[in-house]
Amino acid sequence: MTGVLSPRPNQLPAAVYTLLPTIVQNRINPRTGKSRPVGKTAYLDGIRGLAAVGVVVLHMVLGFFPNSSYAYNGTEGRDSIFQMPFVRLLYTGQPTIFFLISGYVLSLGTIKKCRSQSWGSLQLDLSSKIFRRVFRLYIPGIVATFIPMFMISFGLFPGVAQFSEDMPHRTFDMVAQEPTFFRQFWLWCKTIPPLFWPFDWENFSQNSPYAYQLWTIPVEFRCSMVLFLVHAALARCSGKIRLTFNGILSLYFLTFEKWDVFLFLAGAFLAELDIIKEEAAEGHLPKVENKDSKFKTITQSTPRPWIMVTGMITSLWLLSVPAADIWNAWTFAVLEWYAPRTYTGFFRFWDAVGTVLLLWSITGLPSVQRFFTRPIFLYLGNISFSLYLTHTIVLKFMLYPIMPFLYSIFGWQSVFQYGLTFAIGGTLTVLVSCWVADVFHRHVEEPSAVFTKWLDTQCSST
Repeated sequence: MTGVLSPRPNQLPAAVYTLLPTIVQNRINPRTGKSRPVGKTAYLDGIRGLAAVGVVVLHMVLGFFPNSSYAYNGTEGRDSIFQMPFVRLLYTGQPTIFFLISGYVLSLGTIKKCRSQSWGSLQLDLSSKIFRRVFRLYIPGIVATFIPMFMISFGLFPGVAQFSEDMPHRTFDMVAQEPTFFRQFWLWCKTIPPLFWPFDWENFSQNSPYAYQLWTIPVEFRCSMVLFLVHAALARCSGKIRLTFNGILSLYFLTFEKWDVFLFLAGAFLAELDIIKEEAAEGHLPKVENKDSKFKTITQSTPRPWIMVTGMITSLWLLSVPAADIWNAWTFAVLEWYAPRTYTGFFRFWDAVGTVLLLWSITGLPSVQRFFTRPIFLYLGNISFSLYLTHTIVLKFMLYPIMPFLYSIFGWQSVFQYGLTFAIGGTLTVLVSCWVADVFHRHVEEPSAVFTKWLDTQCSST
């Protein structure tokens, strides 16, 4: 009976088997499922995975609910329960979480080497990370823009039907189809250089006509380089001095609207605090830190759980801040007065502060950490980068074309019908997006990581 329900891999064509989601592959062939022990920071992967799904939901919602960028204030168009604080988190994707976790993860091994004064391995570590970063970010990103270019050239994106004049008609702005593939390919090549330009500090908008979400790639790259420079500069400092200078730099960048750099440096700050607590628990603290009672109290003590819970709730409220018209939003108007005047978008400041407060709070709440180490969250964390890169392809290929058919079945005339139809189409889109991301992760992201590591080894003279 088991053989009938779960065919063996050799009973399926290789091309079909390799395109199945990992979860399905593991059901067919349990030996392919690699069970790895859950590490101390595995919960960060879970948070990142949930944040990636949040970005997918945000990009779906923006197309069908134009007022989603506004928060609740009781007036027409801003009177939905989904615009209320905390509830807005269901669809307000936060790329700030990616930046903070990137800063944390990129810093963890480097700071450990700094603290152990392993200067030789530290130099190799920084050199390797700097060399590999550009390939690790850009190879998957370029492939993620090539796929929609190819689909546009060969007319593989279906059109969006409209069965009646009063039926909602939502479409994506698409790059025009060129007469030949070579012409399409050449125009695509011309869109690649902006992805490699990390020096435009003011551009947080679309820089690729094929994947508008890739504005974060040059941001990730430049912030990584700033982070590595700070690590190199502070490598010989004691933990106390390093945390002090890191804190000053972080606040400086936050004050002058460089919230992206702030998040990376804040990630490094939190990483060192966690390392200090781990060393203290194992009795491996450096002597100079062990003798400093004030430093030990500040860095090693964890506030009481109720303080951490309060911090987490406050952070979730801050992360609910709307991107538009904050001064007319219920409960949020006060935030405008306390954001630095250097900001053109006040929500960026509060998103950054809320993200750091959230992660800091979770570091002191083991039960919340365990929640994010559930298999589904770890799976989403594993494919999060691929999900972020490829989900707009699924939105263009599936969500917008199927909505008219769903409208014809479930209706759109009432608020309930419109919401129900969107929920059905959105759920299908998220599931298919995860499937596509799973395949992309195994066939593009992982091979690019292997290639990058191989290239680093081949180019090394040591």
